[in-house]
Amino acid sequence: MIKSYQSDLHQEKRYNKLIKQYEGLMYKIASDYYLPAGNREDLLQEARIALTRAHDSYETSHGVPFVAYAALCIRRQLGDHVKKQLREKHQLLNQSDSLEQARYRPPAREPDPETELLAQESLAALQKIARETLSEFERDVLEGYLAGETYKVIAEKLDCTEKSVDNALSRIRGKIARELQENQLSLNSFSFLK
Repeated sequence: MIKSYQSDLHQEKRYNKLIKQYEGLMYKIASDYYLPAGNREDLLQEARIALTRAHDSYETSHGVPFVAYAALCIRRQLGDHVKKQLREKHQLLNQSDSLEQARYRPPAREPDPETELLAQESLAALQKIARETLSEFERDVLEGYLAGETYKVIAEKLDCTEKSVDNALSRIRGKIARELQENQLSLNSFSFLK
C-alpha cells in the first residue's frame, strides 16, 4: 500500500513537471478555441488532460517528436470538447448568462409604428445615398459589412486587400455623413457611421 501511494505521488510529480514544461504550448493551442459558456480555464484543463494522455500513450518507435504528438493530441481533445459543448443539448446553457454576469434586462418591447416608419425612411435614405454617391466597389464593401462579414471575408470576395476594404469603409462613412448632413438627416439612425 505504501509503494502504491509513493508510486501515485511520483506519477503526480511527473505530471506536474510535464504540465509546467508544456504550459506555453497548451496556452498557445487553447487560445485558438472559444467556448461561449465556458472560460479559458475549462479549455486549459482539457489541454492538461490531453497532454497527460499523450505522455502515457507516446511511443518513441514511431519517430515523431513528443511535442508534435502532444500538440496533435491537445488540438483533437479541444476540438472534441468544443464540439461537445456546442451540441443542441447544451444550447440553453450556452445561451444563458452566468450568475457572475447576470444583469437585469427589461422585457423586449414591440417597436411603435412611428419608430418603424422612421427606420424604413432612414433605410430608404441610406439606399438612395448608396446608389447615387458610392462606387460599385464601395457598394459591394458596404453590403458585405452590413451583412456582418469580416474585412477578410469581404476582401476575399472582392479580390482585394483588407486595407482596401478598410479604406473603402472610411470613404463610405465620410460620403454618407456628408450626404446626411446636406439633407439634414440624423446620424443617429446610422450607428455604423460612428
